Amino acid sequence: MRKLVLLVCLVAFCFSDNFEEGVKEYIRSGLDGSIEFFKKSCDIDNNAAGCFLAGFGMENSGDIKGLAMPLYQKACNMGDMNGCDAVGQIYAGIKTGEDADMQKAMPYLQKACDANLASSCIALGEYYSDGLDNDILKAKGYFKNGCDSKDGLSCFYYANLYDTKKLSGLSQDEIMEYYGLGCDYGDDMSCQKFRIKYKVLKK
Repeated sequence: MRKLVLLVCLVAFCFSDNFEEGVKEYIRSGLDGSIEFFKKSCDIDNNAAGCFLAGFGMENSGDIKGLAMPLYQKACNMGDMNGCDAVGQIYAGIKTGEDADMQKAMPYLQKACDANLASSCIALGEYYSDGLDNDILKAKGYFKNGCDSKDGLSCFYYANLYDTKKLSGLSQDEIMEYYGLGCDYGDDMSCQKFRIKYKVLKK
């Protein structure tokens, strides 16, 4: 969370006093104390980053749809792709554990994925690889998009499509290379798969 706040802060250039105070308060006392400032940044300053972080804080309330969702929606409407991703994940049931409404989720996830937000690309890829609307080629494209954005988990999923024989066209060495990329980008599962592949292929 600390990295997320600082990253959003940099993207927003910390242009409002309320947003800056929210970041300072988060560093001082944690998320709960900062929500009020991020909410003001959203409502008064029309700061998209403030809306997203206020929504992120509201997730802990237990009322994601009632409290967090409107803030995420406002952030998305103002061009914050993290907000679009969050709305999409709520509709997809990823954040709530409820049944997915992919018809509502797809536009938000697609918008964020098109902006190279890997978590949305992964959500779409998983939907097409494991969901009711099975389309492995679409899944491949979404995972590749995330991997090209240097997201390790996306590289893992991309390699795994070939490793589990859902797709053909990559050699074992090439599959290992994608697991290696995922490992380089910080994904532990990719590292484990890379080590297993390396032991087998280099015997």
